[in-house]
Order: sequence, then structure tokens, then C-alpha cells
Amino acid sequence: MFDNIGEKIKDLAILATIAGFIGSFVVAIIFWIKEMILIGLIVLVGGGLFSWIGSFFLYGFGELISQTTNIAKGSLRMQMLTVSTDAKESLNTKRQTIKGIKAEIVEDYEFEKKGYVDELDKINIPNK
Repeated sequence: MFDNIGEKIKDLAILATIAGFIGSFVVAIIFWIKEMILIGLIVLVGGGLFSWIGSFFLYGFGELISQTTNIAKGSLRMQMLTVSTDAKESLNTKRQTIKGIKAEIVEDYEFEKKGYVDELDKINIPNK
């Protein structure tokens, strides 16, 4: 329920913006039906603009939580790499721990990269 809360807050910001746009549109139509054209236009533009600008704060908060979580995970990994809990731990066990952490870092990077499109991927390079 509370896993990946930063992404959920960002999704909520998008949903709130869409709801604000739809609400502004519905209220504007109600004013237009009552032949209050100017007020309806002000509600349509103003309501949409305020819901869009208001979502910046909620989305930014979600982004802040996401980035803080990433920093905390990275800090924990660094601690695991640099601090050994047992001085008598074998070299092989240390290597396995480091390999596991490296694999987890690569896995997280690949997961984060799924939503990212590199600009170089968009360029069509002709074959020679």
C-alpha cells in the first residue's frame, strides 16, 4: 500500500489536474447554459490554469520523495560495500555480497531506464 509512495503521489497529482480540468469544463458549461458566457470562459481558463499550477507542488513533493528514497537506497548500498560486519568473513563471501549489490544496482538502473528515452535512440543513423 505504501510501497513506491513517491510515484503514487505523482500519479495523484496528474489525476487531480485532470479532475480540475474536467470540473472547470463542467462548471463553465453550466454558466454557458445560464447565458453567462464571460463568467463561464473565466471559470474554464482560470480553473484549468489553477489546477495545472497547483499540481506542480504535489508532483514536486512526489518527485522529492522518489529521489530521497533513491538516495537512501544508494547510501545503504555504499554502507554495505564499505563496512564489514564480521572481521573473519571470508573473501569469497565478501565477493558474493559485492556481486549481489552490483546486480541490484544494475537491476534498479534498468528499471529506472525503462521510462527514459535517450535522445541518441531517436536519431536514425544510416547503415554504411
